[in-house]
Amino acid sequence: MPVPLKNHPNANLIRRLMAIVYDLFPLFGIFMGVVMIFFLPLRILVYGLNDHWLGFNLPLQILLVSLMIFALSSYFYFCWRKQGQTLGMKAWNIKLVQDNGELVTRSQCLSRLIFSFFSLACLGFGYWWYFFSKRKSCLQDELSNTKVILSSLKSESKNGE
Repeated sequence: MPVPLKNHPNANLIRRLMAIVYDLFPLFGIFMGVVMIFFLPLRILVYGLNDHWLGFNLPLQILLVSLMIFALSSYFYFCWRKQGQTLGMKAWNIKLVQDNGELVTRSQCLSRLIFSFFSLACLGFGYWWYFFSKRKSCLQDELSNTKVILSSLKSESKNGE
């Protein structure tokens, strides 16, 4: 069901950044789960319990880093597709929607993930974009045709809606 966007302003940059900080906690749990399920058994199977282990060879490193990126990206993808919010976004009362107010599509999720990654990798350039945008949105919002809005207003919660 689309969200009527006229009642929901864009989320400010502080809320967005704090949601990222909050999302580090479930991401750390996912990271540890992937390590426990894949890295440790693979190390024992391939190298044994040798105390002088120096690390995985390059092809295994590439495979494992790709697996980690996939697992961490999946968290955002499934949260955004299912309800438009990650745990950090719920805590800060913000939601990711299309420009028309509906939940984001698969292609929007994937493009947003890619643009967000490069945005952070370039010293947060996509987030600095917020200050220069007329829409008050980040670069990954504009490139993926999405918006991060306040999911409910205080006046709505007072009325019990």
